[in-house]
Amino acid sequence: PPIGGREGERFQTRLSSLWRGSEELRFRTLYASGTALKGFICSDLITVGKYASLAPFGCITEVEGILDGQGVAGFGPSGHGDRKGFELPPVFKALANVSGEHGSLGVPVPHPTFSFLCDAKGGELQLGGFDRSAVSSPPVSVASLSATSYVVPITGMSVGSTRILDFAANASQHGPRPYVGGILDSGATCVCLPDETLGGKLTKSPWRELMGIISQSARGGRGEGLRVEIDGRVAVEIPVNVWLTSVQSLRGCPAKQCPHGDIVLGDWFFQAALVKIDWLQDGVGISIASRALNYTLRTQAATHPSHTSVPVSKVYPSRPPNAYDWRPPALDRVALEDKDRVALLVPVDIGWPPQRFKLVFDTGSSFFGVLTVPTHRVLLGKSEARDHVHKMHAALKTGGATDPEKLSFSSPGLLVVLVAVAMVTSVFLSVWVRRRRRGGGR
Repeated sequence: PPIGGREGERFQTRLSSLWRGSEELRFRTLYASGTALKGFICSDLITVGKYASLAPFGCITEVEGILDGQGVAGFGPSGHGDRKGFELPPVFKALANVSGEHGSLGVPVPHPTFSFLCDAKGGELQLGGFDRSAVSSPPVSVASLSATSYVVPITGMSVGSTRILDFAANASQHGPRPYVGGILDSGATCVCLPDETLGGKLTKSPWRELMGIISQSARGGRGEGLRVEIDGRVAVEIPVNVWLTSVQSLRGCPAKQCPHGDIVLGDWFFQAALVKIDWLQDGVGISIASRALNYTLRTQAATHPSHTSVPVSKVYPSRPPNAYDWRPPALDRVALEDKDRVALLVPVDIGWPPQRFKLVFDTGSSFFGVLTVPTHRVLLGKSEARDHVHKMHAALKTGGATDPEKLSFSSPGLLVVLVAVAMVTSVFLSVWVRRRRRGGGR
């Protein structure tokens, strides 16, 4: 088992033979909840489940506000580069070898796909595809409305015969099927509904309509399932014992301070549906399926059956698994731990030898960072990174660097590039990383 990683411990850069970084390369990420994370950009081996890749991430040294885990594992897409076209790639882009630049170090996810779902006790992250036994029918592809967030068109929402989304007669004048954007955010506790008509697009406030139904239920009225229609192609029924129980047990649920008038689909939705995300070269594909009622999520004990402390020298070879020598199963199911119904935590190993941490699983952002012991180690110079990034960018534009090994995350050259990229984009990340998050979310 990995060293370190116990609750309250931080990543220790001095224990990893693969760590690269410099405290001169600072970042600050601000969340809509008011939490601010500060630290420096570094690079190391990231392992989730059976898959691993070298990737840049945030070494968090300061937290202002509340952080529910030992860091954040952002699995959201990215599209935030600086004016020179540079971009800090999301960790899953490296983990799944979306760019085709993975070297021999680590084992990438064989298919650039992940799926997730949850229940009242936890969740499950499926890497490399989806478990067919987890769904009642095959996932249906729906429209993806954003390059920077997982947003789908919600074309209907109702409880029984009562419409929560009641579109105005002229709402379809710009298209055959009116909709409201729905953000798929694993960091949202329940749902967020707009408390407005969205400029006349709706006849009434969705939030007030649902609150009226909740009041009737509190007076002894019969509760019914919450039906959500996506893109006019797939409908998900959220059982009344899921959504109404959540309302009764969580303060401020449902929320109404929604970003940009969108609906935020959180914990309620993922208890009733499996969401499948396909990372493509030109964007992301989103598919949704209703969850099979008899499906049992993988538990933390099954994901990591042993936590016995064993001397590192007796457990780990001098180097991590080689991508060309070892092939794990195509689909890996990773248990997500429930954190007081506020967050889902994913176990992540960082460094070599690996140190294990529980990070907040977050599809609402692409930021990936772990609490880190402050260090004065400098394994990449600031000026060297600045000079080298321009040379590497020119080579990539002209096609001069096409050898996968030369571009792999295991090469020092690309590590320099990644750290420099992180440096020039950190400001942009702090502005953009929470654009699609609901205010006050977890």
